[in-house]
Amino acid sequence: MHNFSLNYSKKKSFFLIFHFTLGYFLIYPMILYGVLAILGIDSWIFDGKGDTLYSLIMLVISVYLTRDLLGRSINVLAENPGKVFKTIITTLPLMLLGSFVLNYLITTLTGQVEAENQSMIIDLYAQAPYLIIIQALLYAPIVEEIMFRGLVFGALSKKSNFIGVLVSSSLFGLVHVLSSVLSGNFADLWFFPTYALLGFFLNRAYIKSGSIVSSMALHFLNNAIGLWAISAIGLF
Repeated sequence: MHNFSLNYSKKKSFFLIFHFTLGYFLIYPMILYGVLAILGIDSWIFDGKGDTLYSLIMLVISVYLTRDLLGRSINVLAENPGKVFKTIITTLPLMLLGSFVLNYLITTLTGQVEAENQSMIIDLYAQAPYLIIIQALLYAPIVEEIMFRGLVFGALSKKSNFIGVLVSSSLFGLVHVLSSVLSGNFADLWFFPTYALLGFFLNRAYIKSGSIVSSMALHFLNNAIGLWAISAIGLF
């Protein structure tokens, strides 16, 4: 049985909560964009360069702050790479099939073609492809897995894996529809189950393998397939 619990001090736990909430959504962007304005390159805020820089800075800081968690998962991978690889290849088709079926049902029942988050990705891919490639293939698979699987699930797994999976998957789903809901697009809530289901499978991979590398790899593959689909559609 793998141990996912975190033995962080109260001080570090508090800082990580700040880092991935107020820091992530408000404080860090304000600081970065303020610095860009002072340097006279505030145009970066609007052309994607600022968001790219922010993603890379957030990635580096997040990896550094949770290097012990990542180190533990890398050790599990080194000790049993076959199990981690098997978890990835057996979970991927289930994850993709589940997402496809659920999206099909949502579209059929509600008439909603796609989530606003997906629409934003498609639009940004046309305007600043380098930004979406970095965010989808590097930033999201690492930072989001640290947040939701490593920290949220890890902290709640002390009580039970079930509670950890339920809360972390739900938060994962909520974050992906939050911006559109806050802007008044409540219809986007229909896609909450799709993202929550994705979170469930990513949690499942983490639990089965004992290494967050498996959920990061699955997150990467899911996003890579999505970007490939966007590129393929653009060719026709």
